[in-house]
Amino acid sequence: MYKHHSAYLPLDFSIQGRVHDDQLFHSTIPAMPLAYWVHSFWQLTVPAGGYTYRAIPDNHVDIIFDINQQEAALVVAPFCKPTLFEMAQPAIYFGIRLRLLAQYALTKVPVAQWQDANGADLLGIACTTQLADCLAVSTSFTQRCQQASVTLLQYLQPFTLDPRLLHFMHYALSHNTSAFDLSDKHCNTFGLSARQLRRLSQTHLGLSPRDFCRVVRFQRAVHSLYQGDRAPWSEY
Repeated sequence: MYKHHSAYLPLDFSIQGRVHDDQLFHSTIPAMPLAYWVHSFWQLTVPAGGYTYRAIPDNHVDIIFDINQQEAALVVAPFCKPTLFEMAQPAIYFGIRLRLLAQYALTKVPVAQWQDANGADLLGIACTTQLADCLAVSTSFTQRCQQASVTLLQYLQPFTLDPRLLHFMHYALSHNTSAFDLSDKHCNTFGLSARQLRRLSQTHLGLSPRDFCRVVRFQRAVHSLYQGDRAPWSEY
């Protein structure tokens, strides 16, 4: 099941801005087979209020839990500009960053319909409740990653991806898209018209094809800054 369905997911990458205090922010790559769907787990600890975190766009979906509040999960759709998250109170946030389009292993609701929907609406009450409960009783980031892995593997379901959209995504991720051609002539190489590509991209990625490519270029530039630097991820 795992390889068969995840083999169609495009290769992806994501780097977020570093928090100055390494003790406050942790991230890790999950073990196989979950790594087919989950790009990384991360945790941000805010010991005092008045903290602002700047998230940079990476085309990924994040599922975020407030460990202290045990509120319904916040599901953050892809965005194309840096976004500020204001944190007024002390908190511990645990995040699950999904691979591109992997959200459809947990929900059948297209990204375009996510407005005003919370985690329980999208992932189901059973999944969000079980995740919140296991994260709350865990006492360390490593334990939370392990418990989240076990829980997620219970709820992942097979899903079908439009091969035309995947063709476009693979092209955008593997080519220089600084002057991306969105004409019907070029989109025909993906098996659809420019209008169809816009519709599929907005529906399933939450971004226009041009914005998706813009984020890809931005992340590629961020990656170039990491060349020769220490690895941004650690295995648990």
